[in-house]
Amino acid sequence: MNLPKKLVSVALAATMVVGMPALEALAMEESTTWGTFGRASFNNVLEVECGEAEGEVSYYSGNEQGYGAGPEAFYVENESSIYILDTVNDRINHYVRGRFAESITLTDVKAPQCFAMMPDGTLYVSDSYNGEVTLVVYSVNGAVTSYELSELEYVDVRNISVKRDGSLCLSDWYDLYFYDLDGESAEFLKKETLECVGAPEVAYSKYLGDGKDCHYEMQTTLVESSMLLGEISIAAVDENGNAMGSARVPLEEFVYRPNQYVQIGKKGSVYMMVPTETGLEIRKVALGRVSDSRLDEVMAMAEEYEVAEQMQYAVAPVSLSLTREEVLERANLITMQSWTLSAENVDIPANKDAYVDLPDYIQDIVDSGALKNGGTVKMTGIPYCWGGYDSRYTSNNYSYDNFVEAINAGYIAGNVDTSNGNQKVSGTAGLDCSGLVCAAYDISKQGTWYFDEYGTTVTKETIETMDYLVRYDYTDANGRKKSNHIILFYNWQTSDKSRMLIIEVCADEDDDYADKTLIKVTDTDFWLNNGYVMKTLW
Repeated sequence: MNLPKKLVSVALAATMVVGMPALEALAMEESTTWGTFGRASFNNVLEVECGEAEGEVSYYSGNEQGYGAGPEAFYVENESSIYILDTVNDRINHYVRGRFAESITLTDVKAPQCFAMMPDGTLYVSDSYNGEVTLVVYSVNGAVTSYELSELEYVDVRNISVKRDGSLCLSDWYDLYFYDLDGESAEFLKKETLECVGAPEVAYSKYLGDGKDCHYEMQTTLVESSMLLGEISIAAVDENGNAMGSARVPLEEFVYRPNQYVQIGKKGSVYMMVPTETGLEIRKVALGRVSDSRLDEVMAMAEEYEVAEQMQYAVAPVSLSLTREEVLERANLITMQSWTLSAENVDIPANKDAYVDLPDYIQDIVDSGALKNGGTVKMTGIPYCWGGYDSRYTSNNYSYDNFVEAINAGYIAGNVDTSNGNQKVSGTAGLDCSGLVCAAYDISKQGTWYFDEYGTTVTKETIETMDYLVRYDYTDANGRKKSNHIILFYNWQTSDKSRMLIIEVCADEDDDYADKTLIKVTDTDFWLNNGYVMKTLW
């Protein structure tokens, strides 16, 4: 069933992120603007095309299903001077009066998140890699200094600001972290928790910054507590919690989810970075006195659909563009991927030890001592990695394009620990079961629930090469909850179809599965008697 296009903006609502307070040291020229007589309005102050030419910005896509990353942050010094963090190219582009002026190349960074530009020309950039956050400072004299901020491990930095007392403040959704930069070290001073007092009961709120006689919040409003139905708004709230104005974030226009897309100027100006299909738009937002919420129409539509059907739109069902023969070729090459294991790929930092376990066959190599003194081992097959989508052709991360690049960059080879929710642990590389299927199909990363929900059921008589068997949310006859899993069907090995050849990757030690990609012969009844269903996306 196809859902109405009007659900575009609300289907993504719960997953967007917002920037934090703007630089306190830089006053904005513009004052607070209000859409006094009606709804919110937007005025473009800069448009930048997407591309590779000078002055353009780059989007990153690991597959053909859409963009996964692009410019992650921006800064409006004034409406005639705007900076954009072109993350894919490790540079900051400066635009003056709507035209490209210069690029600032960022050295000594791997995955820049956000930045702060000081009046004297000093540049602060937060760099997040493998869960570790580094602050890189570029001085006007050309010196580059890096500070490791251990207190910010696994923290997504949304904003950097310099306070009046000279201390440096980095913030995420929830907290402010204060540092004193002294020579070659960064002294951690304190942590403050941000609070939102004006959010209605139906919303999740995040503090954005202070304005004149108000503060600004990002409010995610849900319908009947469903994370699939809702919308995000920027709201100005007075000290009593009363809304003074708001503007709905046009999520339907976003082609990826940036680290920061809202900036609040010191005098209350609101700016938004909108990544569209053709490029970036920096918009000045006039908050409306009259709500521009679409929740009423969303609620009306919600009455006609079940939540499961709304999920269909949240991650729109894909139609496979490859033939079975093309998928089979990809699956074979992924499964037999060759690579080189080194000591760097098994070095698990202490802060990740609780969430990362090496696959058994890799741990056996470590225990053998083969990696000591610079030793390496040639490997075949991609290791299991919870949440992983790193294959010969795909990746989870815009910092690398495929599994081998991740390994060569020092990422941890695999992770069979599944305790980190549904998230891949940063710094790990490999494939989980659905990641393998998605990589073979050349589609964006989906979970096993997706293949259970949208595939067409087939039988032993009708299943074909590269269809799949999936088990999701299954409890056996003894009341035991079984793990979700998916495998690719290769072909039949016996005329009575009692044995079949499959391609899979799994970390289920109870069933003695190998924890890397493999092709193997198995009994058909094992799968069909344990909750698996044969399905196809063709």
